[in-house]
Amino acid sequence: CFPNPVKINSIDSVVAKSSITNIVFAGKIGWHNNLAIKDMVASVDNLNRKGVKIQFDIYSDCTLEQRDYFLGDVAESTIFHNPMPNAQILKVLAAAHILFLPISITEHTEKFTRYSMSTKMGEYLSTGVPTIYCGPSSIAMTEFLKSKNCAIIVEQSGEYYIENAIMKALENSDEIKNMCNCGIGLAQSYFDIEVVSRDF
Repeated sequence: CFPNPVKINSIDSVVAKSSITNIVFAGKIGWHNNLAIKDMVASVDNLNRKGVKIQFDIYSDCTLEQRDYFLGDVAESTIFHNPMPNAQILKVLAAAHILFLPISITEHTEKFTRYSMSTKMGEYLSTGVPTIYCGPSSIAMTEFLKSKNCAIIVEQSGEYYIENAIMKALENSDEIKNMCNCGIGLAQSYFDIEVVSRDF
């Protein structure tokens, strides 16, 4: 097998951050991740009510009916956007304050995603933006990200754990900076399109 490639050199060296502190998720919404996304929606809303001003931006091609079906009602702090072209998505990701990579923590999802790897992982890590990953402990994606120490890992479902992860990501501590640097290094050595093409 080989990873989904990313054009690392296509990322601008300096990307201006969004003027609003935000969390970005880009991708499909379905049974494999809807519960984790719902926890993030609720967590961002909770933090706003506590005085932590933050916005959850979702870039997805889901229809309004699909959003309602999978997520139900969402708070005003969650904003839906149309999907971005591949040529522009890296800039959107790099401008975020936090990135979110969700897998629902359920027995069914655990079986379904046991050996799956997100197509967005390389893009997320290549940006140097703190990434919050949510997923079951026993699946390959969780094991991979834990072993590489390049993301904040949430292995339990619930708003409490997501809120803690958000606050940790916002600290901008040396630990978070090291995680981001590990992510960039991993993207360059493992996900870069030149490396993937050569190995393939």
